[in-house]
Amino acid sequence: TTLCLRWRREQRVTLERRFREVATPFGSIVVKDGFWDGEHHLAQPEFDSVLAAAEEHDVPVRRVLDAVRVSLAVPGPKPEDERS
Repeated sequence: TTLCLRWRREQRVTLERRFREVATPFGSIVVKDGFWDGEHHLAQPEFDSVLAAAEEHDVPVRRVLDAVRVSLAVPGPKPEDERS
C-alpha cells in the first residue's frame, strides 16, 4: 500500500447574476440567470420559489421544477444583456 497526497490548483469564476420570473401553471417562479463575459450561460430556478409553489398547489417539487424547465425551453423573450 502506498501513502500519497494529491493536490491541484483550481480557479473559480463567479457569474454575473440576474433574476427574472418565469410563468408556469403553478404561478411565477423566480429564475436566476448566469452571465459570463456578457453572454447568457445558464438559468437555474430558485428553490425557495419552487418550494412555495409546490406547497401552495400541493404537488411535488419535481413537478414544479419540470414545469419551469418546460417554460424555459419554450421560445420567447431571452434575458437581455443590460450592457447593450
